Amino acid sequence: MGLAVSLPRIALPRTSVGGTVRDLTRFDPLPLHTVLLRITGHFDRAACTAALGLSPLDLQARPEIPLREDTHPVEWLYGVVQHPCDDMGTVVAEVLEEIWPARQCIVDYVTRNHLNAGFACAITVHDERPLYGLSSETIQRLCFFGFEFRWDVFDFS
Repeated sequence: MGLAVSLPRIALPRTSVGGTVRDLTRFDPLPLHTVLLRITGHFDRAACTAALGLSPLDLQARPEIPLREDTHPVEWLYGVVQHPCDDMGTVVAEVLEEIWPARQCIVDYVTRNHLNAGFACAITVHDERPLYGLSSETIQRLCFFGFEFRWDVFDFS
């Protein structure tokens, strides 16, 4: 017979699309998804924000996840951080829906300024595992951008 010990879990503030903060006061057993559009290179962050018409994540609230090791001095992030959901595809689709009206602006800005861009998805699992899948529409939308897609899973279950 084993002894089971339950440790309290602390809910971190969750940052959602565009950098607004949602206060979650209880632990959510659902997996936490971070999905980001990440633009890096030598550029002016304010000019990028103005050109794209999107408000990036507050860099003070930057998630501490390994997105990519590189030497680019400027980083512009847009997306959701630690969003509880049981389906990875839903969260990716939500971020794409938010940026879809600016899709051509994003591609043109990255291309014109010779920047690096990609999507990063990090999933933290504590109890329940999510569905890992993307709909054909989500895949088509990702392909429009022509950017890399990185996916990390941190499973603590």
